[in-house]
Amino acid sequence: MNIINISAYRFVDLADPVHWRDAIEASCIDHQLKGTILLGFEGINIMVAGSRQGIDGFADWLESHAEFAGMTLKESVSTFVPYSKLKVRDPAPHLSAAEFKQWLDEHRDITILDTRNRFEVDAGAFDNALDLNIESFRHFPKAAAEQLPNELKNKPLVMMCTGGIRCEKAAIELHKQGFKEVYQLDGGIIQYFQECGGAHYHGNCVVFDDRIALTPDLQPIQTIGN
Repeated sequence: MNIINISAYRFVDLADPVHWRDAIEASCIDHQLKGTILLGFEGINIMVAGSRQGIDGFADWLESHAEFAGMTLKESVSTFVPYSKLKVRDPAPHLSAAEFKQWLDEHRDITILDTRNRFEVDAGAFDNALDLNIESFRHFPKAAAEQLPNELKNKPLVMMCTGGIRCEKAAIELHKQGFKEVYQLDGGIIQYFQECGGAHYHGNCVVFDDRIALTPDLQPIQTIGN
């Protein structure tokens, strides 16, 4: 029997990913599918396989929900199911500020990836963090594909942004590109400042309001770089 493999993704506002996780998992079980589905507040990434009947049934289920209707499902055929089980989960587990600081204190072999724009990184960043020198987050997918070496795909990667929102989108993209173990700093840099101060961080953090930027002790500045 031929096995149908599908892959798809969509950036869409999912206000309650936990609700969708349970509903999507139930549909996949009903249709005897295996594979991985990643969910976040910013969207969905699907990589599952099963029988023709099962895939068509799941596709109909997706189409019945406005959030997923009209998605392009890319198909390929194999002689076996290339996944051992079904996993429906968040794209990147949240790593608490305290745990991230501990990893840095212990000098763990991790990749630190800053997903923010160039001018934000210039104002301040974590020590030894990689950044993609992007002018806008819309350039992130292409920059990640071109700049992040393949050897990083099999080691832990912790990414961060100001408050955590951009990391949801970045996680979906990094999983699509083959990164196996991706984490996001819970609450972003601001939450880290609140819990851990400026340990392992140099400079300030740009915020998008009249404060311009915050120091690690959460004091506002008037000019970036002061």
